Amino acid sequence: MPDEPMNLQGQALAAVVLRAIDKAKPPRGVALSALGYCRNQIENRTVVETAVLVSGCSTTGFLWNKDLELYYDILKSGEEVASISKGWDDPGFRMGEHVTVSADKIDRLEDVKSFCDTNGVVMSFQENEETGYEVVLEQVIYSTGFDGRTFAQALSTLIKCSDKLKRC
Repeated sequence: MPDEPMNLQGQALAAVVLRAIDKAKPPRGVALSALGYCRNQIENRTVVETAVLVSGCSTTGFLWNKDLELYYDILKSGEEVASISKGWDDPGFRMGEHVTVSADKIDRLEDVKSFCDTNGVVMSFQENEETGYEVVLEQVIYSTGFDGRTFAQALSTLIKCSDKLKRC
């Protein structure tokens, strides 16, 4: 049977996970909830990695922590263009980029903000005494319907907003 080695690997990993759960002695409901979070993260990582590849991009810098189910930097043609993240209980993914804008350009941000708002990208900024303004561009993509096409469209829109911001 061709799937037998995969089944044996899965069973061996399940044994490791179950031993860890037994050692922690959580209530069964907590153990089931934790296993659900693990499954969701593995599935969502697979969905994101596939969508990124289909769109012709790549990822780097994967991380997860108590707040984030997943985080990746997104590269297009080897250049970092955005990031994608998802909180543990979020209904979808958040794509974003951080851009530094000099203080003398702040009065030109309204046109860029209007363009971004019209295209579903939220722009917020905070003054930084050393560099001018730190601008954050964010766009939400709900899990339902998330695929390579929707990812590519959202990334394209985010990049357009970012380019307008960098040129202002």
